Amino acid sequence: MALNSHEDHANTMETTTTHVTLRQVSKFFGKVTAVLDLTLQVEKGEFFSLLGPSGCGKTTLLRLIAGLDEPDTGTIAIGEDIVAGGRWIPPEKRGVGIVFQDYALFPHMTVFKNIAFGLRGCSRQELEQRVRESLQMVDLSDIAQRYPHELSGGQQQRVALARALAPGPQVVLLDEPFSNLDADLRTRIRAEVKSILARAGATVIFITHDQEEALFMGNRVGVMNAGQLEQIGRPEAIFHRPATPFVAQFVGTADFFSGVVQDRSVATEVGLLPLRDELPDGTMVKVMVRPDFIDIRPAPDGAGVIVDRVFHGMHYLYRVRLPSGATIQCLQHHNQCYPLNTRVAMKINAGHSLVYFADGEESRAGQQDNPH
Repeated sequence: MALNSHEDHANTMETTTTHVTLRQVSKFFGKVTAVLDLTLQVEKGEFFSLLGPSGCGKTTLLRLIAGLDEPDTGTIAIGEDIVAGGRWIPPEKRGVGIVFQDYALFPHMTVFKNIAFGLRGCSRQELEQRVRESLQMVDLSDIAQRYPHELSGGQQQRVALARALAPGPQVVLLDEPFSNLDADLRTRIRAEVKSILARAGATVIFITHDQEEALFMGNRVGVMNAGQLEQIGRPEAIFHRPATPFVAQFVGTADFFSGVVQDRSVATEVGLLPLRDELPDGTMVKVMVRPDFIDIRPAPDGAGVIVDRVFHGMHYLYRVRLPSGATIQCLQHHNQCYPLNTRVAMKINAGHSLVYFADGEESRAGQQDNPH
């Protein structure tokens, strides 16, 4: 289901702060649907994270925006100009910079020449100035004459970013740029990249399968599944108010257990839970909980039984079996060490907003919050 209705338009769109606009875009590869009827608006200067599992269509979406693939249906605009759908603007004329997963640096060229490669039609003086400015922006001014194999993974990543920024693109597309870095370096580099792009004032679309990365990098996050956007929102909204069970499970850790509405509450295996929505008595729902939502304490008549315990240093992660056979995960402080097979009572910690889904609900596209 599309987020917005389709509108007829010519080769330009109305002037807004929207920088990248996709309207009812689809892309098929034979019988495989990569992107289906997708509509998206990214604001000027926004850092937009596109999150989803492998094969969900997010890289295809990036290639469509860049002009490396052509949509089968729908339109794509950058600024006020239609670049695909009704007319076609080639990649080199779209004002788009791309940083690929493998960086795509030329191994036989120096850092200087790698960055200069995309600067066409410049005088020698202008070319040298742009390369110097790009290297300064990524704090690599002293390595211009080195070759890619002489650089660390983090340095290669920043060179790829400098090359993407050197032509002064309107939009920067990042295709899982940190996936080849080790965990510690990835954490540091992503903060550096976010700062560099903010200083550059770029409109950024960043794709990843890592939910922590998406929440950290994006002003807004779009969660993609099977070629469609299931939800778009600010990171906090995506995490705390997931629109679908898929979003709940993909963005963070989530467990579900059943309940039934009774007099503006929900009766469940872990007790009576508050209900904000107006639902008729007898409605069957699934309650979403995250591990930090639930507190457990040993109790002879408790409803749950500890079936697993994993030590994480600062805390224990318990898996508790409910009477129905369903299991939920509970995060407890490291001084709360309980043996396996301990019977426990459970309560929902104060301050957590419970999310309910209609029993049997799986997925729905088109949930979006206000980008402002």
